[in-house]
Amino acid sequence: IPSGDIICATSWETAEDTGEYPEHLGEKCYLIQHFETWNSRKERVLDT
Repeated sequence: IPSGDIICATSWETAEDTGEYPEHLGEKCYLIQHFETWNSRKERVLDT
């Protein structure tokens, strides 16, 4: 992943990945558009 100003997750799957990225890659944000629990356990989604 190249360095940038912002790394934005747009689903719980990408939030799990971007949460592990080092801070020097960019400021992290998480855009939650809907509470999407249909393809995973509710607890896993809430953890993000």
